Amino acid sequence: MSGVQLSREMTDDDRLVALLEQAGEATRFEGEALWRAIEFFVGITATLLAIAFAVLQVAVPRLLGSAAFFVAAIAGLIAILGQYVLFIQTFYYLRARLVRDRLLTAVATGRAPDLDYEARALTASLAEPQRLRVDDLEAIERDLRSRGGVRWVFRIIFGLMMVFALVLMLDLLPSQASDDAEFFLWSILIILLAGFGASGAFFGFWIPKALRRAADRARSAGSQASQPR
Repeated sequence: MSGVQLSREMTDDDRLVALLEQAGEATRFEGEALWRAIEFFVGITATLLAIAFAVLQVAVPRLLGSAAFFVAAIAGLIAILGQYVLFIQTFYYLRARLVRDRLLTAVATGRAPDLDYEARALTASLAEPQRLRVDDLEAIERDLRSRGGVRWVFRIIFGLMMVFALVLMLDLLPSQASDDAEFFLWSILIILLAGFGASGAFFGFWIPKALRRAADRARSAGSQASQPR
C-alpha cells in the first residue's frame, strides 16, 4: 500500500472520508495479501512434500532419492518462511483493521478522531511500533498471541509440514548418503533446517513480546511526561 496522502487544505470531514477510504482499501489489500500468502506457502509446501514422499515409497535410483531429500529440505524451508510471512502480514492486516474500525465508529457516532494519528498508524511498520499508541499495540499483541482462529490453525499446519519434511529427510539420509562425508553434510543440513524452524516458532512469540515492550515503553514515557517537574 502507498503512503496516506491527506492535504491540509481539505476540511476535517473531507480528510476523514479520504482516510476512511484508504483504511478500508488497506484492510482489504492486507487481508487479501495475507490469504494469498497462506495459500501460496501451504500449496507449494504440500506439493513438494507429496513429491518427496512419493519418491520415498518406491524403489528409486540413488540420484532420484537424493533429489527427494533436497525437495523435502526446500519444502521445510518454505514452511518456515510461511510462518514468518504469516505473522508479519497479520500485523499489517490488524493495524489497518484497527484504524478502519475506529474511523467507522467516529463516522457513526459523530466523534472527531485524531486524523493525524490515524494516518500515521495506517503506515506504521514492525520496525516502528512506536508510531502506534499503547492501546493499539496491546490490541495487536493480544490478537497475535491468541490461540484461536484460522491464523493459529495455519501456524500449526506450517509447523507440522516442517516436522514432516525433517522426518522425510531423516528417513532418506541413511539410504541416500553415499559416504561418511555426504552423511555428515546432509546431517548438518537437517540440523540447520531444524534450527531455522525453531527460529520461526520463536519469531511467532517474539513479535507479541516486542509489541508488549513497545507498549510498556510508551506507557512509561507518558507517565513521566505527565508528572509535574
